[in-house]
Amino acid sequence: MVGNMISVVGNIISYGKLKLDWLPDGRVEYLVKRGEHIAPGDKIFVTRYREIKESYYLPRLLKIRKSDANKYVLRLPGEHVQSGEVLAQKDTAFGLGILVVDARGSGIVSLDRTNDGFVDVVGEEYITEVVSSMRAEILDVSATKGISLVTNAIGVPYSANGKLGETGDPASSFLLGELVFVRDGASVYSQADLVDDYSNQIVYVGSFVYPELLQALYEKRAKAVIVGSTDFETVQNAKLPVIVLDGFGHTQINRSKVDYLRQHTHYIVAVRKKVSLMHGRTIYLLSPGKPLMDMATMQYPQFMKENSISRPYYLSQIDPGTRVRSIDGENYGLMGVVEEVVQDTPYIRVRTDSGSEVLLHTGGVVVLQ
Repeated sequence: MVGNMISVVGNIISYGKLKLDWLPDGRVEYLVKRGEHIAPGDKIFVTRYREIKESYYLPRLLKIRKSDANKYVLRLPGEHVQSGEVLAQKDTAFGLGILVVDARGSGIVSLDRTNDGFVDVVGEEYITEVVSSMRAEILDVSATKGISLVTNAIGVPYSANGKLGETGDPASSFLLGELVFVRDGASVYSQADLVDDYSNQIVYVGSFVYPELLQALYEKRAKAVIVGSTDFETVQNAKLPVIVLDGFGHTQINRSKVDYLRQHTHYIVAVRKKVSLMHGRTIYLLSPGKPLMDMATMQYPQFMKENSISRPYYLSQIDPGTRVRSIDGENYGLMGVVEEVVQDTPYIRVRTDSGSEVLLHTGGVVVLQ
């Protein structure tokens, strides 16, 4: 973080300069150079990828472990297959039969996701040109770190996430992508509402989401999804990062917050992968505004006014002795007992079942009965 960052505790809103690295997926050609200043509409990079025509999840089809998927694949990456040709197979117990996975259509075999259990059949190569929605200074461009830049950002708070720390470059503190909505984001959606591809995009999927839609978005290359609320198990079992705005279960959705995100559709957003003691859990909208901010004229969004600093932002039912489970970041799934509620902060000190001691944000835990 560089420059001044104004933070308002509560449902945290921050506005200021943000420094980050952006390493896109796929084969990338960068169109910017160190020292350049970019503005909305400027071309940043070009990516090349192949559209997934068919996906086959071998653990389900062959009844194997995900880690063993490579052992049963009979095709080489880049090999062309026709409909009906065998992609993978496994002998059943005692050689009494064979489980076979046949291609449902023609295309090129991709094994990029076999570590996740998938064999893909892909089509022709697509070229995507990524255009800036922000003003930024390019600090550096490299093959290993991607684009290092500094820009203005406004932070939108969220409640919890799953698998966010496991995605992208481990050295990067942020996950970046283009913010898009499934339709207008005001309802609950199915696979029929999706478009063909979500490469390099972070998708707002609606007020609630079911596992089938998350699976479809994973297969369509979404980088992450944002949802109003969902079930804990859905987040836990998803194959891609899930960012939950307002909590678990069928909770009341903060419509003003969703409207504010909708106003920034097709903006580049950066999601902080780990909980920050200063800024909590934050989705940063990378601003197209002036390179130097005029804080005196800044207008806070409506959802920030509705969740003012006078409203408690910690969970009142969490007291010392409460048993909790973490649903966020690098401590995902951790369980333990609260030893201390840190005064005037949204943090609790937890003694875990393994005997270690961690500091957790109350928005990222659930109380165990």
